[in-house]
Amino acid sequence: MEEETVKIKYTVTYRKTVTVPAHYNEEDFEVEERIGFYMDNNTIDYTDAEIIEHSEPTIIDRNF
Repeated sequence: MEEETVKIKYTVTYRKTVTVPAHYNEEDFEVEERIGFYMDNNTIDYTDAEIIEHSEPTIIDRNF
């Protein structure tokens, strides 16, 4: 059997409990924005969480 290298793309859903500074009367979307900004700059802190599900892979490049 021959082999080929295939580049795939898929989405993973994580679930993680985090502790954030408390700002009373702050709307949920504001907290989500702060967490999102931190996640963008500290990805490794958020990828060590429980994996909930993943999508089916999609081939984006094939090399024979």
